[in-house]
Amino acid sequence: MAGKFTQSLKDAILETAEQARVMTKESLNALPEYYMVVKVAEKLNDAMTTFGVRFEVPMEMLLAEMGLQKEEVQLSRQSGKADLVLSSQKNRYVVEFKRSINSKSLRQDTIRLAQLCLLSGQQGWNSKNYLVAITARDVETVNKREEDMADWLKQENKQLAKVKVKAVPIEGLEKYTNTRPSGNKLTKAPLTGCIWELSYQA
Repeated sequence: MAGKFTQSLKDAILETAEQARVMTKESLNALPEYYMVVKVAEKLNDAMTTFGVRFEVPMEMLLAEMGLQKEEVQLSRQSGKADLVLSSQKNRYVVEFKRSINSKSLRQDTIRLAQLCLLSGQQGWNSKNYLVAITARDVETVNKREEDMADWLKQENKQLAKVKVKAVPIEGLEKYTNTRPSGNKLTKAPLTGCIWELSYQA
């Protein structure tokens, strides 16, 4: 069963997918990534009024908020930025968004989010972050990514292997048909989506 934040995130994604269809006649994965980030953030902000919303937050800033300097830690893509950060007095969630489930791209974000989970937990912060992907790939391939992510963390190091990965499928996206071409080919397949929760318990 999805937690409150995960359910709110799931609802926001489904509402955004419908809004994209009505406004643009395009599937959500066919639109620029920032569209999904901003629209989902707006809906989360309406549903969870105690959370503040920030976009494109530098990793260096996230580390500084935990009292860490970038020189003190090894962080994957340390110069990168987090797509979306939602913060309240007690919690901070980092959410990354993808329009595909390409292994190379997902692996980088999985490792970085897991590193943030680990660092947050060690500093006494909330230690849960999220990775969202919307794709036209088949359900079986999407489902396999949960196992892939756990393997990537084990391969990286023993500490990251302690970060748990939980897949939460986004049911309801299948009613939308993909409008994003791959090269010169358009596959009119139903959309598939998943939210992966990454969490660490010290």
